Amino acid sequence: MPNILPLAPGMRVLCRDAEWLVQRINASNDAGTKYAVQVVGVDELVRGHQAIFLTQLDQIESVDPRKTRLIADNSNGFRRSKLFLEAQLRQMPAAGEEADLEGLGAFDPMPFQIIAVKRSLEQLRPRLLLADAVGLGKTIQVGMILTELIRRGRANRILVLTKKSMLTQFQAELWNRFSIPLVRLDSQGIAKLRLQIPTNKNPFEVYHRVIISIDTLKDVGRYRHFLEDTRWDVVVIDEAHNVAGASIPENHQAHKLARLLSRRTDSMLLTTATPHNGKRETFGRLISLLDPSAIPDPRYREYDADDIRGFYLMRFKEDVRHQAGLQLTERFVVPLQETTAEATSAEETAYRILGELRQAIQTQKEEYSEWRNQRLIQYGLYKQFLSSPESCASTVSKRLKKLQAENPQSPEIPYLKGLETALRKLALTDSSRFHLLLKQLQEIGWNGQERCPRVLIFTEYVETQKALTAAIAQTFNLKHSDKFEDQPHQAISLPLVGLFQMCI
Repeated sequence: MPNILPLAPGMRVLCRDAEWLVQRINASNDAGTKYAVQVVGVDELVRGHQAIFLTQLDQIESVDPRKTRLIADNSNGFRRSKLFLEAQLRQMPAAGEEADLEGLGAFDPMPFQIIAVKRSLEQLRPRLLLADAVGLGKTIQVGMILTELIRRGRANRILVLTKKSMLTQFQAELWNRFSIPLVRLDSQGIAKLRLQIPTNKNPFEVYHRVIISIDTLKDVGRYRHFLEDTRWDVVVIDEAHNVAGASIPENHQAHKLARLLSRRTDSMLLTTATPHNGKRETFGRLISLLDPSAIPDPRYREYDADDIRGFYLMRFKEDVRHQAGLQLTERFVVPLQETTAEATSAEETAYRILGELRQAIQTQKEEYSEWRNQRLIQYGLYKQFLSSPESCASTVSKRLKKLQAENPQSPEIPYLKGLETALRKLALTDSSRFHLLLKQLQEIGWNGQERCPRVLIFTEYVETQKALTAAIAQTFNLKHSDKFEDQPHQAISLPLVGLFQMCI
């Protein structure tokens, strides 16, 4: 007669020095004498973690509630008991139909942001495209929705995908305003994590709330077997237009990643300020990530606004200005009187060499076809030269070293050497454009003092940003930091100068 296991679903057990809640029990042999016990962690270190223990390998002991020891609370005002009761109440999921906006985060929610939370709660599985204009707080709305889902026990496992340059900002926003901690991972972090866990352990199940760069995960083949075995409660994709598959969707790695994750999550939130690139097919692929049945095949299926109305929210500043009040101030465009400057003779010399290099590419013989294929690099030199001599000189130097090491006979080398010599005679501070910029700053009353207007200057390259920051600081006798991050579109600040960000 088979032995009867003194366990049942719903009981608490002790195994491997941790407490677990029994979910299911299956016989692991035909005789019914050995069992596989499926459990979920209860202790702090294993809470939420699912496991299966075999009775022939592990010692499983049931927790007898009759052996519970009562400990007197000697704290002042019964603080420990009150904290315990409060913790238990907070762990109980909310079940109301309306969102509880009290204490939602460190901010003042606006009516149009609350609409996003209510729209999400109306769905059985919240799946929504937040396509509000820039500056309307899409990250805030994501935090509000996540907080409400966490309260309802529906957002224990969260995955956030965003661009590499936005990782820090998104992570800080959710933590500072909503106290939602996200563990930041990259390819190296995942590799180190795999060295610390068993071989058969899924690295995406170690942390329950993770933020990762899209570029890290879009190589689906590298992590596919892990992602296919991982379930998420909520997946958030920031700048979702990058995963819409604007090119051939079958070859678009980011789009394949998004499709895979959409099948492995209950809820999905997409955010972008540019959801539509003018092609119905691309926008349809974004909607199909939320619900494949809404637009089964965007290439052939015609759809209208009524078919997808429940899947997106798109508001512009003019639509919500009456709700935002003073938080959205009016913009006034004041054209500058002088916007052009004559190039100096040294700048003309460098520009002439760039022209000769371009002409040589067009007339080169067939044996140098590989050089002609590098036209994008040559046009890039044009852009960098128009940004600043320092930026162009940096790229020319790197390009020259690479060609001298790989192909010393390249016909491009003489032109690059001449260009490098010409650029050494140039500096941003000597350029006519820099003097025009100084003149324009003076016209608007900017002199680097504390009460002068804040100024935003855009550049496209890091080297230009470094040179411009140093030049302005030297001109107005200001202190500045020499520390920069080597990635585009990074903002830096100078004391009493304001904010300097990348793009000329």
